[in-house]
Amino acid sequence: MALEDLQSSSDPVSLLETVRRCRASLASLSAGQEVQEQRPRSGAVDPEQARKEQRTLSRFLRNLQMLWQESQPLPEPRQKRRYTPRQRTLFLEHREQIEQWLEREAGINAAEILRRLIRLAPGTYHEGQLRSMERRVKEWRTARAERLLRSLRSAGKESETEVTSNPVATPIEGNN
Repeated sequence: MALEDLQSSSDPVSLLETVRRCRASLASLSAGQEVQEQRPRSGAVDPEQARKEQRTLSRFLRNLQMLWQESQPLPEPRQKRRYTPRQRTLFLEHREQIEQWLEREAGINAAEILRRLIRLAPGTYHEGQLRSMERRVKEWRTARAERLLRSLRSAGKESETEVTSNPVATPIEGNN
């Protein structure tokens, strides 16, 4: 309830006026001009306390001016760069060789393939292309696994039709 009461009694126009008045007071003080007090004071003011507040305010304004003059604009936040495939043809020249290595050596990794390519074609490839090679190897292995699964499914369907069309089912070799 207290928040609702505060919101209903708040006046944005009055707030804006107060902000402008304070900014004008700060500008006058920084220019060395005397500022008329905008709000009423209650009771007597201690002259020593007033001088102390004036010195503190003067020091604050002096430092504020120096900080403002010496400050640099904040750097613009850098946006994260999205990955966009750039060169799908990077390893195209040696694609057959890469596929042969992947077929012969199932456990070979992308780093080893790239090292071999660097030795095979010096100046064409470099270590900075490792991530690209990893992507290509992953794509190749995924495609290979999909082909293998399709061939197993099609072989399974053919054997099912054989069993259903042949009244005498023969066991598949190796599955006794």
